Amino acid sequence: MEVITLNTPSMQGKITIGADVLQSRLPALLQGQKNFALIDENVISWHYDLLSQYFKSEEIFILPSGEQSKSFQKLGKILGAMEKQGLHRNSRLFAVGGGVVGDIGGLAAVHCNGKHMSFEAEPQMYTYLNTELGQPKPGIYSGFKGNGY
Repeated sequence: MEVITLNTPSMQGKITIGADVLQSRLPALLQGQKNFALIDENVISWHYDLLSQYFKSEEIFILPSGEQSKSFQKLGKILGAMEKQGLHRNSRLFAVGGGVVGDIGGLAAVHCNGKHMSFEAEPQMYTYLNTELGQPKPGIYSGFKGNGY
């Protein structure tokens, strides 16, 4: 595995690259709190066997692929599933799959029980950087300009 240190004016972080990144990093990230995974339907179909080793079926919400999933209806269903699992501010939400999953997952993390929770965006298995190399921009399409909420 290779670790690259990323330094920008707005953040500092490490990017881990390698064939077994998920298997080496995920066990430590799962310890000590309740966990929930929001996963794109294409990613779960390709990596179900691997992801099911780390998350129980009730800890996984499968999000349909595509921009149409960025809606208040989907957000409500995600929050309902998170509430059913008893998640709270010390819980961790893993968003696995890409931009849509990261956008709505970040928004769900902000609104879980009205408190911020830890948010790990994991497109195509690990590490999320938006186009500005900044923080994820959670949002859904609300009829306003851009990813407004």
